[in-house]
Amino acid sequence: MSNQRTLTTSEIKQLENQGCSSADWSLVFVSEGFDVDQIQNSRFSGRISIGEFGAILYESGIYNSKLHNCKIGNFCLIDNASISNYNIGEKCIIRNIGELSVTCKSSFGNGTEVAVLNETGGREVTIFDDLSAQIAYFQAFYRHRPVLIDNIKTIIGQYLKAHLPK
Repeated sequence: MSNQRTLTTSEIKQLENQGCSSADWSLVFVSEGFDVDQIQNSRFSGRISIGEFGAILYESGIYNSKLHNCKIGNFCLIDNASISNYNIGEKCIIRNIGELSVTCKSSFGNGTEVAVLNETGGREVTIFDDLSAQIAYFQAFYRHRPVLIDNIKTIIGQYLKAHLPK
C-alpha cells in the first residue's frame, strides 16, 4: 500500500453525506489513490487503513459495511460485511458476510504440521503462507538430515513469529 494520510475535512463531510460514520475520523487512514465516492453507508471504529480503489476485474470500494481495526489492501471490494481486527490483502472481494472477526491472536493455520506421504507420521511438513514446493520437499524427504530439518524449522518459526498478528 502506498503512503497513508488522514482524511481531509471535505472528505469526512462527503463520507457523512454518503451515510458513513466513525467514532473518530482521525483514526481512518487512506492511500493517495483513495476515492471518497467509493465508500457508502459504512461505519468505522478503531484504527482503519484503506488502500487505493479502482477497477481491476470489478469496481472496488466499501459499501454497507462495518469495519473495526482493519487494514484494507488496494483494489478491494467490501460489500455488506461486518469485519473486525483483520488485515485484508489486495484485490479481495468480501461480500455478504454476517461477521468476520478475530478476537485473539491467531496464526490462521500458519505453523500447523501436516502429515504427508505417510499416514502414520514421520514426514510432517509445517505449513505457512510462504511455503514453497522446495521447502515442503526438504521437510518431507530429508529426514535423514536432522540439522537441515532443525534449521528449516527455526527459519519457519522466526517467520511465523514475525508475521503473527499483533
